[in-house]
Amino acid sequence: MSAYVTLTEASTYFATRLYTDEWDEAIASQRTAALTMAQQAIDALPLIGVRATTTQTDAFPRCYTIRFDRYNGLEGSTIDTSVYTDTLVPQCVKDAVCEEALALLKYGDSERVKLQEQGVTAASRGDLHETYTPRTGLISPIARNLMRPWVQGVVSLTT
Repeated sequence: MSAYVTLTEASTYFATRLYTDEWDEAIASQRTAALTMAQQAIDALPLIGVRATTTQTDAFPRCYTIRFDRYNGLEGSTIDTSVYTDTLVPQCVKDAVCEEALALLKYGDSERVKLQEQGVTAASRGDLHETYTPRTGLISPIARNLMRPWVQGVVSLTT
């Protein structure tokens, strides 16, 4: 596995972001582990397209089809498609790796995350009651938003 984001790139990313105490306080080996785990979580998502080459082990760069309407919805319009192959990992994916790494450092070992991973939907401690929605994939909502264009959507297959 080759890293999408180096420690230097991640440090540059976090230098312009607020609330990065967990990243700032982590030692280099923890940062590297967080980036590696974040990349693995992103690579495990159901992504559009296929790997750009048959020999690469990482999910990115990718080869995918772009669809567009040549006539912008006018009568008689035609949907064109073209195949596009990335040669680099997109910046939004690198940013998502950074955000997920930060979330892993912040919450990855928390009781809430462990409960959600085990499928628990509600928990109580004294007067405190929490309800969880099923979570799959990434911990960070920012990373999920950054990856949204790359994740396959749900398609209704009704006739």
